[in-house]
Amino acid sequence: MSIPHSKPKIAISACVMGDEVRYNGGHKRHRWVTDELAPFVEFQKFCPEFEIGLGVPRETIRLVDSHGDGVVQAVSHSGDNNVTEPMLALADQYAANAPDWDAVIFMHKSPSCGMKDVKLYGPKGIPNETTSGLFAGRMRQHLPFLPMEEAGRLNDHQIREHFLTRVFVQHRWRMDDPAQSAKALLSFHSRSKYLIMAYSYPAYQALGKLLSDLTVRPIAEIAADYYLGLCEALSKPASRGQITNVLQHIQGYLKDNLSSERRQSLRDTIDKYQAGRVPMIVPLTLLQHHLETVWDDDAYIRNQYFLNPYPEALGLRNTI
Repeated sequence: MSIPHSKPKIAISACVMGDEVRYNGGHKRHRWVTDELAPFVEFQKFCPEFEIGLGVPRETIRLVDSHGDGVVQAVSHSGDNNVTEPMLALADQYAANAPDWDAVIFMHKSPSCGMKDVKLYGPKGIPNETTSGLFAGRMRQHLPFLPMEEAGRLNDHQIREHFLTRVFVQHRWRMDDPAQSAKALLSFHSRSKYLIMAYSYPAYQALGKLLSDLTVRPIAEIAADYYLGLCEALSKPASRGQITNVLQHIQGYLKDNLSSERRQSLRDTIDKYQAGRVPMIVPLTLLQHHLETVWDDDAYIRNQYFLNPYPEALGLRNTI
């Protein structure tokens, strides 16, 4: 019930989708992205180098700090073509037209799209530092709170799960528009409580305090502060210990509805997860089974985003 009916919109490097737009006429298709993630999101493809007029195939570009003064420029390998200004202008244009994006997936190590670990050539032409790609770096300046990730890092299951959690939170925020009224903001927070707690207990407390009096300022201002706090809370992955704490909190709602044997079985399963002996899906499945079969109270717990932060078919909690 907590999964949006509409699909999140993700801007993505075209080569990651399999488009043959790389400098050598090839692609960098990411099978998980194209085969498993694609049915659940809406992609908008981009290729900065191609879009500023560089052909396919083309001479490679690289990032240089020619004078050692921190001014990074994107130039062709031969040095004959400086594409810094058109690349930055394109990033500015994309950022200005990105209010309905929920995330961005960049091609890793690309001089235009890499988020980090891109070679930076110094005055002597030696790559002795790394930086972000010119296009990606500019986009992050414009959209600091938008979920962004590199395709290569999505091979890590923990990073993948964290990224998609943020993507669907961003999408819910955009679709629900909690800034429209106090009721909408409180509703969003009510369903997000345990997800926020799983990532940051201090943020859980701070955001609750922020919403304790919605009459002191315009709701749009409070919602803006809430959004910043929410993004900050989700900026780092949730730890196994934090998730265990939330599982135990939810377990508490069932204490009067389960037999002593079932309570012990649930506790044991949560303990196994905490010890790293079973993946997160195991205690979650057992919790949800009990919530569906014995919990006869209102839908407050069953509607928590923590239980279903994204489509279950993605299977992201099966391996973490």
